[in-house]
Amino acid sequence: MAVTPTIDRQDLDNLKACVDLVSLFQQCGVEVRKQGRGFKALCPFYDEKTPSLSVDPKKGL
Repeated sequence: MAVTPTIDRQDLDNLKACVDLVSLFQQCGVEVRKQGRGFKALCPFYDEKTPSLSVDPKKGL
């Protein structure tokens, strides 16, 4: 039986505060563009013509 690791909520919040999501996506080759207060990008998992991937750095999402 596989063991699922647990992550402390505080550790997760600290990690989210330290990671620049836009920079992370850009380093992975995803072109991210500013749209409103957030950012949009083409999802790297699908062959899309319009952006469906939303990035909100303030919310960490």
